[in-house]
Amino acid sequence: FIQHFKDATPEADGKSDLRHLFVYDPGRSEHLLAFTQAVMRGPGPLSPGERELVAAMTSKERCCLF
Repeated sequence: FIQHFKDATPEADGKSDLRHLFVYDPGRSEHLLAFTQAVMRGPGPLSPGERELVAAMTSKERCCLF
């Protein structure tokens, strides 16, 4: 199943499986993208840069492409 997304979305070359989903069918991922932007850019005690750093460190720790 994942290979189907990868084969269908060569423009997301080398990116995470989630990135392939965004490219494959952007309409189905718009709510997830809006949620992510709200979490990463909305009001809160951490700056957007600090949030990005936490996300990057977490991804690295879990050996996940960010």
